[in-house]
Amino acid sequence: DKKAAEPILNVKFLANLLKYISDTWGHVFKEPSHSDHSWRWEVFRGQVGSSTLLDTEAFSKNPRKPGSYSYETIKFCLEDKVFAPNMGFTRQISPQLSAQNDTKVEPISGPAAPSKNQDDKTSKIPSRTAFAQVENVQTEDLALIAHLVSPEKSGLYDELMALVRSGLLKVDNKGVAVLNGDDWYTKLDVLLLNDMFYQWSPSVDIGNKFCMNERVRRILQAKWERVDGDWALTDDPFDIVHHEEEYQEWRRSFENTNQAQEDYIEGIGKFGF
Repeated sequence: DKKAAEPILNVKFLANLLKYISDTWGHVFKEPSHSDHSWRWEVFRGQVGSSTLLDTEAFSKNPRKPGSYSYETIKFCLEDKVFAPNMGFTRQISPQLSAQNDTKVEPISGPAAPSKNQDDKTSKIPSRTAFAQVENVQTEDLALIAHLVSPEKSGLYDELMALVRSGLLKVDNKGVAVLNGDDWYTKLDVLLLNDMFYQWSPSVDIGNKFCMNERVRRILQAKWERVDGDWALTDDPFDIVHHEEEYQEWRRSFENTNQAQEDYIEGIGKFGF
């Protein structure tokens, strides 16, 4: 069963990761536009295959408001009790929080949360079945973390799972996402490499104003080489891994398809055909 084999993430790990992102980048990270968000997931799908990753419809648009600071206030939501010792590394959260889960579920406790659109797939409250066995953990704490990693709040869970499926990360036996093996750097997609090259590599961001992990960015700069706009591993610079021309053609084709779909939907909305 494919779902049973999904990795299970640790609640304490997710809480600490949320707080770290919020503290470090929450005041500067802006949600991408709908088109950039769609393209990010198109690249993920191109790397691992659409059937392996996620339902195409789930990420056709950014479920969060483009231009908003989705992580900015998360740190204020995480009370000290979320990090209490009784959360432990045995307290885990399962993968049923993804946007690809279209099944309506019952709330954890109390009445259902109000929603402006009751049919909105992202307005669900995770059910008890979304969690592994958890003792001595307040239900509201679990519900809080589930909400904060959900598609409508931050999308962190789906981002982590995409990186796991791409082979860049793995989930260890404590439920913590870590770099996957000694060759983890070979699993980067072209979008991440381009971001590194133009924004946060050691040669560009000398003072590390982007606050990236120093070891990670130095390994990436040492292991990857830009060859006439293309990308190759430094071990074999003649073996091009990512072709810039193919990448640009792929994006143009994707954007044209997206625009055609939007025009079609807008035509139906305005004229009924």
